[in-house]
Amino acid sequence: MAALRLCSCFWLLLCVHVRHATAVSFDHVYFSSGDFRAEDDAKIIDGRIDLLGDKNFAGCRARGRALYKPAVQLWEGATGEVASFTATFNFTIQSLPLDGRRAPPGHGMAFFIAPYMPEMPQESYEGCLGLFDETANLTNASGSARFVAVEFDTHRDPWDPSSRHIGIDVNNIDSRGNFRILPDTSLVDAGVMSSTVKYDSATTRLDVFLSVSGTTYKLSATIDLRSLLPDQVSIGFSAATGAAFGSNHTVLSCSFQSTLPTRNGTAPPSTWSTKLSAGVAAAAFLVLLLGVAVAVLLRRASRRNRQPDDKDMLAGDMTPDSLDIDDDEFGSSAGPRPIPYANLAAATRNFAEEGKLGQGGSGSVYRGHMKELGGRDVAIKVFSRGASSEGRKEYRYQIILGLASAVLYLHQEWDQCVVHGDIKPSNIMLDESFNTKLGDFGLSRLIDHGMSLQTMSGMAGTPGYLDPECVITGKASTESDMYSFGVTLLEIVCGRRPMAPPRDGAKDGQVFRLLEWAWDLYGRGAAIDAADERLGGVFDRWEVERVVAVGLWAAHPDPKMRPAIRQAAEALQSRKFRMPVLPPKMPVAVYLQPFAASTMEYSDTTTTVGSSTGRTTTTQSSNTSMPAAVSEELD
Repeated sequence: MAALRLCSCFWLLLCVHVRHATAVSFDHVYFSSGDFRAEDDAKIIDGRIDLLGDKNFAGCRARGRALYKPAVQLWEGATGEVASFTATFNFTIQSLPLDGRRAPPGHGMAFFIAPYMPEMPQESYEGCLGLFDETANLTNASGSARFVAVEFDTHRDPWDPSSRHIGIDVNNIDSRGNFRILPDTSLVDAGVMSSTVKYDSATTRLDVFLSVSGTTYKLSATIDLRSLLPDQVSIGFSAATGAAFGSNHTVLSCSFQSTLPTRNGTAPPSTWSTKLSAGVAAAAFLVLLLGVAVAVLLRRASRRNRQPDDKDMLAGDMTPDSLDIDDDEFGSSAGPRPIPYANLAAATRNFAEEGKLGQGGSGSVYRGHMKELGGRDVAIKVFSRGASSEGRKEYRYQIILGLASAVLYLHQEWDQCVVHGDIKPSNIMLDESFNTKLGDFGLSRLIDHGMSLQTMSGMAGTPGYLDPECVITGKASTESDMYSFGVTLLEIVCGRRPMAPPRDGAKDGQVFRLLEWAWDLYGRGAAIDAADERLGGVFDRWEVERVVAVGLWAAHPDPKMRPAIRQAAEALQSRKFRMPVLPPKMPVAVYLQPFAASTMEYSDTTTTVGSSTGRTTTTQSSNTSMPAAVSEELD
């Protein structure tokens, strides 16, 4: 033990001596004042961040920021390491009534990085978004006022390229050097939007992804954060507007993860500190080996000298050393030998309840008296069939999460958007650890981010999994992939095919349709009844209900109501994700066939009306508005 303590001291000295940049990771789907600090008009209400609070209702100009309280280590001066990071957040921008009319929205919001705990600039209202002092006359910020931001702009100022755009700002609110123009119908009143900001320190590349109504837009820029910001920074959100404008900017959830680059093989110049570190590490390693060897020898000697009693054996110390049984006691065979079930039943008095020592996820343990072992008391475990806590249900949910991750990579995380075109269970492959692999890309298409429609030369896909709109319009899109994804989720959790002959008791000629059946159960508050009967009732109730809800959401008849894959993945991963309220009855979508179709067409939006290649989607339902976000009680 003394050797182990000495070894621990050596390792502690080594850890204190060598400093590295610290990785940061958090995932907030319910914000609190303990983690984020709201400034000026920003408020944290019911787990959400309202960047402009309620002041904007009065028509007053407003600004607000929310900062993550702990410092984030961006780079390490001693080693030169720079952190890469990924930030993902869901948010909404809603227009508000002002003096009995619908006021124009203003001015936008931003995700930003700045020196740790920055001060709010004095005149940072309206288009300055709470980041920049308008009296600076567009000169670059310096000192503690520096920042790098990703803006979501909803009002055109003199320095803006358009009234709707995303931009990357560096110490200045002018984003005309790095921007992506968006459709006029985007950003404001577009429902829940999702954005991912990724920085690769090796390439100094900053990528921004924005998902709006099923369409993903991408913006990239090369930025050396180490030359722009100090080693410790704050991350947060900001927004601002003017007196004649009315809008609310709400952050619903946020996750952040920073990682450090892998060191290359080149070693820095040798110094006294590095030599000392190497010496301490070598000494600690040798002491560790010596301590482990001594501990093993002492333990073996202790076991040989100890004679086990009944209490020790019942406590679970049932090793061959503790039983002191030679191979000869098992007959001529080496090691354990089979014991007839009748002997085990007799030893436990037919597995009597009073002899039960305990019960776990895989079975029960009984105390038995074995004559074959010289009259010793032993513990006998009975494995229960179908009662393992590592059964099919865990694998199903693991497969679902893996499928969501695969589709997320295809739709949003690769340089180009890949529309798979044929997502279904038979195209899902599993390795020995049940990790999901999505295959069969024979129908897949490559398109640029933000161009979500592509005309197919003919109907392709598998009936039941194919989006009905594809049959009419002949267009493949990320939305049609989401439909197939939703149906696949329902099949995995329900154990039933998308279409099948009716079961016993159903009306003659009535074909079973999985989507309609599951939606009916969901509307009656009985989504749990959709679980596969072969699970025997052994499953996590929340997982079943969540998969059914996400499956229906993804397979919504109206493509505009379907989530982006990132939203669906977050809903499956987090119990605190605010699911939309789906209508109790399945909506009926009416698709109008386009007047003409070319062999290859793209569109920046998922819906165009009145053009020769557009589509019109009408949803008939008791509730056809954007689903409202609600909070769920945790189990």
